[in-house]
Amino acid sequence: MRELEIDGTLVRVEWHAPSIASTDAVVLAHGFLREPASLSGYARALAADGRIAIVPALPSRVDSRANGRALAGLVARLREGAWGHRVERVVLVGFSAGGLSALLAAGTPGVAGYIGLDAFDRPSGAGREAARALGVPAILLHGPPAFCNAYNISAPWREAFAHRERDLRVEGASHCDFEWPTDSGCTLACGAVHPAAQAIIRAEVRAAVERLLPR
Repeated sequence: MRELEIDGTLVRVEWHAPSIASTDAVVLAHGFLREPASLSGYARALAADGRIAIVPALPSRVDSRANGRALAGLVARLREGAWGHRVERVVLVGFSAGGLSALLAAGTPGVAGYIGLDAFDRPSGAGREAARALGVPAILLHGPPAFCNAYNISAPWREAFAHRERDLRVEGASHCDFEWPTDSGCTLACGAVHPAAQAIIRAEVRAAVERLLPR
């Protein structure tokens, strides 16, 4: 874990560096009551694919806008050369409530695209409004309506994005299938995992990053 001060708050991040130098990064935002470790499988895979992969510990448990500001600040610091690695392009990936936080930050300069993983929205429609304003491509992966994705509360985003590149419903997937790795803390609340669905989601995320950050 590394630490970085963003707007007066010390944010811990998992940092996964590729074997070759890269100016592209993927920032992954975890879900409600979750930790960076719940997305570390994606980070390791994306680093193996040749990009810097970063999973921050979001500072607020409940305030998606505060977490969005933290993600925007992290992107800005990366573009300034935080830790000696200057980044030019960033893709934001968010799972569940982290999907909303990442979307709220996706208009930050340097962000090349957004990927939502079974994303959550507030009843106020904060994410839908952010989706309408987003000028970069967006890719959505989601499961069937279920309790833990608030019965696909983010569905209205699909028609709100001006540049929706892909919208894939992964049949048979549970909410926890969108984490990598998940654990009993998720499965006890949201149901068992499904290896076939996990394989589809993980391959789709890697392909989406390739699409949004072409070499």
